[in-house]
Amino acid sequence: MKHSGKFLIVVLLATNTVPYHEDFDSNCSSFGLCSITEIEVGLLIGKGCYNDVMELIGVEGSYEEEENAEAQDCQQVSSPPLGASKKKPASSKYVVKKIRYDLSNSSRNDAALSLSTEAKFLAALSHPNIISLHCLGDNPGSTEFFLVIDRLETDLAQQIDLWKKEEEKLSLSSIITKAGKKKEAASSMTDRIHIAYEIASALVYLHDHE
Repeated sequence: MKHSGKFLIVVLLATNTVPYHEDFDSNCSSFGLCSITEIEVGLLIGKGCYNDVMELIGVEGSYEEEENAEAQDCQQVSSPPLGASKKKPASSKYVVKKIRYDLSNSSRNDAALSLSTEAKFLAALSHPNIISLHCLGDNPGSTEFFLVIDRLETDLAQQIDLWKKEEEKLSLSSIITKAGKKKEAASSMTDRIHIAYEIASALVYLHDHE
């Protein structure tokens, strides 16, 4: 999901309920393709039933422009650029979502199907508050398939918890004046309204693109 101002909105896709279709290539043909061996990943930052989510450090190798235009599309999201130092960036904007290696064979096949279907969904969506798809693995439907997507820094549950902590800290403060507390509270309410608007905007978009 994509950062728009101050917040990231999580949109859950029930990908395991939608079958994989043969028109995958036509729906996702505009996205760059890379081999799993060309992707350089960093730390594991998330884990689900089927997938690991790892920060994207860069894309290995070099590409000839005419022969590997699709790979260069994937290279455009690499960080750092090819030929640059491989030191870990302060914060990667993208992550690699790939199938967990510790799954059973049957579960890995289910995971491959689910991830391919998720790619179809994301490829059809374009909204500032919904995660964006940037690059695909070169073998959709296989257990080596992966996605390169926007990095999610927080979610609504975490943000609500942060608001609660900020409210408690503000109420206990003996340094901030009453007027100052009112100003802080008003600012927090403005942020919440803005986030609620972003969530509503994303949901309306999804309903309009069923």
